[in-house]
Amino acid sequence: MIGGAAAAGGTALAIRSNGDPASPPATTGTGLPATGIPGTYVGTETIAYSGSCSGTDDIVLNLQQSSSALSGVLSFTVRSCPCCSAGRGANPVSGFVSDTRVDLTTPIGFAYSGSFAGNRLAGTLIGPSGITGTWSVDKR
Repeated sequence: MIGGAAAAGGTALAIRSNGDPASPPATTGTGLPATGIPGTYVGTETIAYSGSCSGTDDIVLNLQQSSSALSGVLSFTVRSCPCCSAGRGANPVSGFVSDTRVDLTTPIGFAYSGSFAGNRLAGTLIGPSGITGTWSVDKR
């Protein structure tokens, strides 16, 4: 969880001005997004904490690119988590892209690995104290 929310989750949901969730663009395709990697991505992450607790966060990932280096910010809002504090936050991310594969880390010890399929970027995460999970975001 790049966000590090509550007990380490992280996500944010794009909301239209009328309060309804914004619809993502089509995510079909292969390779990198047609408009390039830099931009805003919106989605969710599901986190498994030690014990049998799991949570879901809404996330917004803002990425910049310089050659193969990536940097940005992952913002999160805890959607549901019986073992976490409700909340929101943000963490810087840094990493790299190789072909369609992305690896990102946060200063608080979370590592995100994933791959692009058109506008969708999805993969797995690991964090401190045995935290694991999955994440998926769509470019807006």
